[in-house]
Amino acid sequence: MVARFGRVIGSVVVAGGVLLGLSGCSSYVDKADVQQKITDFYRQTTSQAPDRTECPEDLPAEVGKSIRCTVTGDGETYGVTVTATKVEGSDVNFDMQVDQNPQ
Repeated sequence: MVARFGRVIGSVVVAGGVLLGLSGCSSYVDKADVQQKITDFYRQTTSQAPDRTECPEDLPAEVGKSIRCTVTGDGETYGVTVTATKVEGSDVNFDMQVDQNPQ
């Protein structure tokens, strides 16, 4: 069922990622919040929880900035590119592009 995850999903827009972190002049979406959105999306798509979701860093709250994350389930790990698409006040919208094939 997990293999279907990468083949079925191309790109999904996630609205309302919350802007939580402020560091000097920099703003970002905390990696834990991004990981939760990926986990929720995985669960909706496959009807099961992933074994692990990981993002190595926070998502900068700047349109066009991206981070690479991974989601693992049923023995397969998929890469996920998360890109900020809109920043409005404390709301950051981002999309998630799931790799077609597992790593």
